[in-house]
Amino acid sequence: MSTLQKILAVILALGAIGGAVYRFDFCKVAKADFQQYVAATENFKLESYRRYVQEKIWAMEQRYPTTYHQMPEYKQLVEELRQIDMKIRAYYQRKG
Repeated sequence: MSTLQKILAVILALGAIGGAVYRFDFCKVAKADFQQYVAATENFKLESYRRYVQEKIWAMEQRYPTTYHQMPEYKQLVEELRQIDMKIRAYYQRKG
C-alpha cells in the first residue's frame, strides 16, 4: 500500500467518522422540545382519564337518579374529577 493510498484511507475514515458524528448530533432533540412533548402527552392522558371519570359519573347519575349524591363512590369520583381539572388547568396556564 502506497503512502498516497494510506493518506486517502485516513481522510476517508475521518470523513466517515465526522459524517456519523454530524448525523448523530443532527438527530438529537432539543431538551425544551422534548419536555414540551412529554407535558403534552401527560396532558392528553389526563384529558382521556377525565373523560373516563366523567362518563362514570354520568352513568351513576343515570342509574341512581335520586340517591347518587349520597354514594361514597360518587363523591370520590367528583373529587377526583376536580383534581384532574386543576391539573389540566395548570398545564394550560403554564403554556399561556
